[in-house]
Amino acid sequence: MMKARQYDRRFFSKGVQPHVYAIQESNGINREHLNYLGRGLSNIERNNAINQMNALLDEFIDAKEYGSILQPREYDWALLSRFVEDTTPMQQMTFGEAGLDATQAELRMMIAQGRALAQKYHAVVTNPPYMNPGNSNDKLLDYVKKCYPNSKTDMFAVFTERANCLLYANGFQAMITQHTWMFTTSYIAFREMILRNQIINMAHLGARAFEEIAGEVVQTVSFVILKSHVDR
Repeated sequence: MMKARQYDRRFFSKGVQPHVYAIQESNGINREHLNYLGRGLSNIERNNAINQMNALLDEFIDAKEYGSILQPREYDWALLSRFVEDTTPMQQMTFGEAGLDATQAELRMMIAQGRALAQKYHAVVTNPPYMNPGNSNDKLLDYVKKCYPNSKTDMFAVFTERANCLLYANGFQAMITQHTWMFTTSYIAFREMILRNQIINMAHLGARAFEEIAGEVVQTVSFVILKSHVDR
């Protein structure tokens, strides 16, 4: 946003909303309120929307444990948005509708973050977090083992695989990570996954790549890959 403001002094007044989200959980959402939404839709559309919304909410249970490594399915986002915004009233307000406005706001966030995580991108750039999943809680460890068997050794590898899943074919992925994946046997499957893409460039930076990190503890490699497989 600040870079855009540098080129356009009126940028802040244009109503541009960056798609930046802190993952929210669905645990506390009152699903009974779904019964009071979408009344203006056809029966088929409404039933479809309720089923999809429940499925989406299921995917974001305990979402703060997993963050952006969650892989929600593709839903009919336009239908879900119409469903949430449709509060066609009944003849009189019922007790069960209390708090419906707050639930609508929470559902809007579920749709927004679900859409952001499900869609594809032309480029993904990140310096992922580092952590052995074995040092985390059981929920995250089980999820990583189930969904990311090729990169389960460390969270930086999990995020690298997840970033690749977010790309369109022929999209670009730029990363800076720990360098251990290039050498150790625990990353054999991960290396094979990386080599199914074209490596555009790679810089083995080693230690002291960041002024803020002293010593030899963190040794890094930066690379750019193209999501396109060429048989060798």
